[in-house]
Amino acid sequence: MPQSETCKSLLRAYFHHIHPVMPVVDAASIMPLLADGQATRFNLLLLWSVFFSAVTVCSSPYAPEIQS
Repeated sequence: MPQSETCKSLLRAYFHHIHPVMPVVDAASIMPLLADGQATRFNLLLLWSVFFSAVTVCSSPYAPEIQS
């Protein structure tokens, strides 16, 4: 798993840019798991797919600030 801050940045990018167009996951189901450090209890294939799609709207996968 990526570092916690990276996960949070990627999820923010996903929910800000991609989720409004393609709502695949429910924020209410994934955010509490991430906050508790239990993200691995979520479907990992789906989680990595969300991360993969979020990277496309980030400036860099190593510094995932959201592009304007």
